[in-house]
Amino acid sequence: MKGGPELAVRTEDHPVGGETARQVEKYFVAVVDPETVNPAQASQPDDIRAWQWWSLHEMQETAQTIYPLGLAVLITDYLL
Repeated sequence: MKGGPELAVRTEDHPVGGETARQVEKYFVAVVDPETVNPAQASQPDDIRAWQWWSLHEMQETAQTIYPLGLAVLITDYLL
């Protein structure tokens, strides 16, 4: 895998066990071989039920919410 720059940071506060927990997500550019990606081997799978590869066009056209918001624009700007 080849890593690239950080594109975005997303922070959310969630109640956990009566306390507030801060979740910080960092989004980086990564170039990977698709055959090496296996969600079953994730260190924290968080009940992953399905996953898929998205083309940039699919990300731009979908009605689904993709985080971070505006990810397709961030990727487009990175590629320019």
